[in-house]
Amino acid sequence: MLNNSESIVNSFVIALFIIFVIDPVYGYTITIKEKLIGILQKTTIIKNVEYFEIDAGYVHVEIKEKGQVYPYSFPCSQLVQITEDNGGNIPFNCDKSKGGISVQKGKSVVGKEKKINLAELFQENRSTKQSQFQEALIREGHSHRMELTKRNIKVEDDVVIIEVNCRRTNIQSTLIKSYWLCGYAMDKNNLFYPEIRVILNIQKKEIETLVTVANGKDVIKLGQEKLTGSSSFSKFLKILEVYRIK
Repeated sequence: MLNNSESIVNSFVIALFIIFVIDPVYGYTITIKEKLIGILQKTTIIKNVEYFEIDAGYVHVEIKEKGQVYPYSFPCSQLVQITEDNGGNIPFNCDKSKGGISVQKGKSVVGKEKKINLAELFQENRSTKQSQFQEALIREGHSHRMELTKRNIKVEDDVVIIEVNCRRTNIQSTLIKSYWLCGYAMDKNNLFYPEIRVILNIQKKEIETLVTVANGKDVIKLGQEKLTGSSSFSKFLKILEVYRIK
């Protein structure tokens, strides 16, 4: 009887060993580099990746946040590094993926048909959302004495880019007003973009360009404040990523 019990325990331990060794379950962290302006690049780290696939020159990932899984795609040329949660690096080759060779890791919870539908829906909605946001920002800017046009406002890969001119004496006020208007427009019109960039062309003897980057959630919080006299403005300026081009 004892031998039978030991045999069952040993079989169970061996089975567990096989499961964890042969098919380990890891999450992934992906590092990408995105172009800001000119030669400037920004490094972004994507955590909590449950699944990724490299196919036809693109990386498709599924990110888990608070029990929800969100699909996200970007060009493979932006990919810098993929690491498992146990610290191991995963090799990749973007050129091979262009030839139809697909690399997959993790377990996808989004069905293939659903992925196709999401991609089609995303493409259809992207231009509508972009136009709606530009119009909202122009409208709110006009109401608050800041004249903007669609030339000032771009949306590239879900990143909002606002480019305006300013004097060196009003850099901070122009930054606050630009980000505030963006947050206000997103909040009021129930729109969201994960990253906002404000580019200032500062008028001097030679024009100096200031590229600033903020998280979309922080920008919406800013837009929920009153435009005048808020103590949160100085805190917001401190969390901006700032890059100078001379």
